[in-house]
Amino acid sequence: LCRTFEDLVNLAAPRAAHHVFTLDASPLRYAFHWIVTAFAGCLPAEQVLQLWDRILGFDAVELVPVLAAAVFAFRAKLVLAARRPEEVQLLFADISCIKAIPLLQA
Repeated sequence: LCRTFEDLVNLAAPRAAHHVFTLDASPLRYAFHWIVTAFAGCLPAEQVLQLWDRILGFDAVELVPVLAAAVFAFRAKLVLAARRPEEVQLLFADISCIKAIPLLQA
């Protein structure tokens, strides 16, 4: 799942991914918790349940790294403005306002 995330981030937001590497970090550093928890505790319960409905309905746990990559790409412009890894961390510390399904459909 982590590899899938990395591959998708490099396709969807290559400049932002490269920028994070220049800050001596990795996009996975910010998304690992989302992937391990399948966004539980990261998104509102309603959003998590909608994600899990699709995971079960499509029998596709790969939707977790797809959503993680979509969140990273959604905030790519902000990532490019960051000058330190801590600034990137702040961008992803609270993603509770993210709507999961529209990002998956984009």
